[in-house]
Amino acid sequence: MTDRLSWKKALRYGERFLFIVGVAALGIYAAALAYSALSAAHDNWIFDQSLKNSTYPVVSPGGKAGSPKLGLQPRGAVARSKKPAGSASLSSGSTVARIQIPSIGLSEMVLEGTSEWILQRGAGHIAGTDYPGGEGNIGIAGHRDRSFRKLKNISKHDKIVLQTLHGTYIYRVSGISIVDPTDVKVLSRTPQPTLTLVTCYPFYFIGNAPKRYIVRAGLVSPRLGYRAHGREMAANGRRDIGTDP
Repeated sequence: MTDRLSWKKALRYGERFLFIVGVAALGIYAAALAYSALSAAHDNWIFDQSLKNSTYPVVSPGGKAGSPKLGLQPRGAVARSKKPAGSASLSSGSTVARIQIPSIGLSEMVLEGTSEWILQRGAGHIAGTDYPGGEGNIGIAGHRDRSFRKLKNISKHDKIVLQTLHGTYIYRVSGISIVDPTDVKVLSRTPQPTLTLVTCYPFYFIGNAPKRYIVRAGLVSPRLGYRAHGREMAANGRRDIGTDP
């Protein structure tokens, strides 16, 4: 009888422990979501304030250019325009652009780097690839369950807009593919201005997804505002497509 009571008591404690662990896990997940939402809102606000001081034309996702704003030269644009070819990349966490895909309702800030801290806030510019305004391949990564979840609905010929402080660039999706994480050819330099979006696949896979979902797009709009001189060359050494972005 005593052993049975002890067993029941242990079960009750076990149930309470698991309940507390479950609540804690939900709390951590909710806090992470809240952090992502607040960080994204803050980054968008800072970017919008910078655009107000921009001297370059700003184009909406619909493609219509607004009137140039006279004011202080945006620091980000100056820093990018004076960078010589092969220079060091932007510092980690710096704002690169805002990516918008109207057909699927996607709008995310793109920050420099692909660390977990950055990918919790938005999309990340892949080191060693080009920047908006360059002549090569721009690589942008995002989490499949956060910033790039909506990529599952993208289609060929969809429009992608990259809005920066030195101009807006419009791309058209030319292809969608699924590759291995070590297939770095998708990040190789291209002879024409190209945009490559990377996220993990399958989208609803539990755990570390085994594949990468690749969206490739080509530049279709005229260059607006400042056209960057020189090219951002890929960093030396091996590149990969990321660990479960």
